[in-house]
Amino acid sequence: HFSDYLICPTKAWMEYYGKHENKAPDPPYLRSSFKAGLEFESSIYLDKAYSEDSIMIPKHRNSQDRCALTKEEIISGRHKYIFQAYFEDENRVGVADILERVELDGRNFYIVGEVKASKEITVGYVMQMMWYDKLLAEIQGVSLANGFIILGNSIRYQINYQEFYPVLDNLELSLNQLRGITPENNTVLDKPVLISYCSNCSWRYDCMPKIIRDKDV
Repeated sequence: HFSDYLICPTKAWMEYYGKHENKAPDPPYLRSSFKAGLEFESSIYLDKAYSEDSIMIPKHRNSQDRCALTKEEIISGRHKYIFQAYFEDENRVGVADILERVELDGRNFYIVGEVKASKEITVGYVMQMMWYDKLLAEIQGVSLANGFIILGNSIRYQINYQEFYPVLDNLELSLNQLRGITPENNTVLDKPVLISYCSNCSWRYDCMPKIIRDKDV
C-alpha cells in the first residue's frame, strides 16, 4: 500500500481494516482509465520485443499454484520474460508486471519491470518495484538494485534503486506502524482531511461524513 500511504495514510489504513463491502464504486472516468491501463499493459505483453521468449503466469490458477510456478520459472531461468509474476507468503502478496532475465558474471538473474499507462514516474511506482524486488531477491538470492518502467509513451526508463532505499525503509516502517493501529485502538489515527483525491477514493463513503461532521470542508 505504498501509493495509498503516499496519497493518504487513512486510505492505506482502510485498505488494511476497512469493510470492503462498503467501498464506493470507482467514478466512470477512473474505470475508463483503468481499462485503458490494462489494454496498454496487454499491448506490451504482445510486443515482439517482449513476447518471443516469455511466459505468462495464469491469473485463473489459485494463488498457491501461481506462486509455485513463478518460483519455478525464476529458478530455472527458462524464459527471458515472466509476465504477471506472483509472490506470496504469510504476510505479503505482490504481482510484478514483468520480470526480465539478465546475465551477471555468467549467471542469470531477474529484474522487475512495471508497465504504467501514465505520463510520468512517481515515487509510488518506484516503491512498488522495490517491494517486488525484495520478494524476488528472496528467491534468487540477490537484488541487482535496478529495474525498469515502461510508461504510456512506450518508452522504457531504467530505475536505479540506490537513492530510494532510505525512502523505502521509512515507508515500510510507517506502514508497519499504521498496520499496528487496529480498529480497537484507532483513536490514535489522525482524522481524515479533505484532499483533492477524496472525490476518487473508494473509501469516500466512510471518510466524507466524518470530514463534513468535523467541518473540514
